Amino acid sequence: MNRLPWVFTTLLLLMLLSVPASAAEHTWDHRMSINGQVSQPGGGPARWATVGLDCSDGATDPSVCGLNPKVDTKTSFSGNFELGLHIEPGDGGKQLVLLIDGQSFNHTLDLLGEDGEAGREDRLVNIEFELDHKVSHKAELVILALFLLTIVAPIVGYFIIRRRGATPHVTGTVGRAKRSPTGDAPEMINCPKCEVSLKAANLSRHLTKVHGWSKLKAAEAADEQLARDED
Repeated sequence: MNRLPWVFTTLLLLMLLSVPASAAEHTWDHRMSINGQVSQPGGGPARWATVGLDCSDGATDPSVCGLNPKVDTKTSFSGNFELGLHIEPGDGGKQLVLLIDGQSFNHTLDLLGEDGEAGREDRLVNIEFELDHKVSHKAELVILALFLLTIVAPIVGYFIIRRRGATPHVTGTVGRAKRSPTGDAPEMINCPKCEVSLKAANLSRHLTKVHGWSKLKAAEAADEQLARDED
């Protein structure tokens, strides 16, 4: 039996157990979470608004932007968002500019609590924001319309084609039946159900196959229709 995998597994467990507890707890002071509530003029929630860092010149401190090159999110249906940031313990006092639906909001990083000591609770910030405009959802509406055209339209088209295929198309002229050249019996006759013009000999079969009539009922209807058209 090959015992090599067990040796590697045992060594890995020993390495994990030898890591000091201080190293496992090192990450909390390099993280910060901003929980925001965004509202529109009038007090309604700003739904699905884009939230991110403004890293343009003179906005967010460059060192913070360097640690968070691609940090963005969107507000929820209720206008809430959570933005997780990577920061350094010495970033206290640096400027942070949030860009919410194109509007800038300034925030100064405060990494110390009221007691002047840095703690986990100081890495969670709750802020309320109010936009000076209403969030436009034109892009979302366009995406929804494209989705409907891409998904729903083919399904509707499939059922339309299937429904048309269930009723065979019979070429002919709708109207009075045409008589044969001898004048004895109509050459073409109208279906009493759908008014399609077809050969008199085919009417009974048409009523049976297309309209689901019984053979007896179809034969009687064909005779009645033939007699009516001859009159």
